Amino acid sequence: SVICAGDKATLTANGGISYMWSDGSTTASTMVMPMITTTYTVTVTDATPCTATKSITITVLPSPSVSFSYMETSGNAPNDSIICEGDTVMITASGGGTYLWSTGAITEKITVFPIANTTYTVTVIGANGCSSTKSTTIAVKPLPIAAVTPEFETICTGESTTLTASGGTSYIWSTGAVTPSIVVSPTATTTYIVSVSNADGCIDTASVLVEV
Repeated sequence: SVICAGDKATLTANGGISYMWSDGSTTASTMVMPMITTTYTVTVTDATPCTATKSITITVLPSPSVSFSYMETSGNAPNDSIICEGDTVMITASGGGTYLWSTGAITEKITVFPIANTTYTVTVIGANGCSSTKSTTIAVKPLPIAAVTPEFETICTGESTTLTASGGTSYIWSTGAVTPSIVVSPTATTTYIVSVSNADGCIDTASVLVEV
């Protein structure tokens, strides 16, 4: 007479030819799924017809309340369950005492490296033996394709050149500039690096060597 929240129980009475349960059922057996501890009563009638009434209490134990938290371990990701191509993410489940993941892991935390959108499922078992199963989907966003033109440049001392990045929606150069194009006039051979971000917040880098 003890079940976990979300489970069903079949109650079966005997001793008569007709039955009336407090849940409205009129068969010998009734299937119930109480969300809280509930008492069910059945009235049994025999051929006489005499009646007898009996009750049973179904005690409902709470199932674990499962939640997830995320930490992108590569740092190149927008937020939570959204990561960028090539990144890894640590998923932490909470709410129970023991854990079983669809990956086979039995720890609270798993670190995954999905190459496409992937759903991970965990079954959490609480101290009272009740369990809950919950899934989370890690969405994998593509990286931008960063490029700089020209790919290589040679200038003479005192000259300048324009470098133009492409492939994203925002740009940060090693000079601190945040525009797609920059004008540089190095006094010595210098490598310039640009970080290119796309609309998903994913980042790729490109570099160009300017020889003086």
